[in-house]
Amino acid sequence: MIEKELTEQLSNKLVEEASAQLEELGYKSQVYSREINLFYLTDGLRERIVQEEDKYKVLNTDLSFTLEEIQQEAQEHPERFSPNVILRPLFEELILPNLAYIGGGAEVAYWFQLKKLFAAYKVAFPLLMLRNSALYISRSNANRMHKLDLQPQDLFQDYQELKKQLSAQIHEEDIDLTAQREAVAAAFAEVEKLAKEIDPTLEKAVGAEEQKAHNALQMLEKKISKARDNKHEQTFKQLENLKDKLFPGGTLQERKDNLLTYKTNNPDFIPALIEAFDPLEFKFTILEEE
Repeated sequence: MIEKELTEQLSNKLVEEASAQLEELGYKSQVYSREINLFYLTDGLRERIVQEEDKYKVLNTDLSFTLEEIQQEAQEHPERFSPNVILRPLFEELILPNLAYIGGGAEVAYWFQLKKLFAAYKVAFPLLMLRNSALYISRSNANRMHKLDLQPQDLFQDYQELKKQLSAQIHEEDIDLTAQREAVAAAFAEVEKLAKEIDPTLEKAVGAEEQKAHNALQMLEKKISKARDNKHEQTFKQLENLKDKLFPGGTLQERKDNLLTYKTNNPDFIPALIEAFDPLEFKFTILEEE
């Protein structure tokens, strides 16, 4: 494997192919491949190996090898070649095979990027299992949510999308002066036509006035939107606080919050998780305190 990585650089090609296919399906790449996905280890040193013309160089050192020399080095000292994040799972599964790999959403997507690599080396690819994840809505946050007339599923939306939804619920439509801008543009087109017939030099003056009118409408649209938002500022502030509580830093609670916080506020937190989770359900769980 080490020799093939050095001479054929197969992993980079296969991982990039798989990553492109996954991105088309809506998955974000979790790792990025290099031409050679190996480090060189010796005397406390761990540096990337790169190929430059006919030489293999170890970055940030004076070490370099010809093709023959690095092949000999791999044969005699394979322990000096360490896999990076791309090759590590392949090495692990070759040495200590697993029936399944259980991980979060990002980890499972990362393993999908490596599937073609496993197939190329004929190494058994483990079953991928999505681990349990949950959104925990405390009683106080549940009260805020219901007061805003929202459902737990709504909260997974982007804040701006939620804000639009909330605006619609309180019978406030988005401020959009597109129709008015089109009407003004049509009126100026008539004026421009008339001006050109009388004096062609007036065309630029008409265009300048049209741009002023367009800018004025755009500014008014923003002012009206801001006035509308101020009118419901408290409601939107409650929504923003709720999103921050349930998705700290814009991510899942499990990535930011300390488990003990929930345990302290609710002594039955762990039993509630055990009761709610099914390890083989492969679904995201929403737990709402009553």
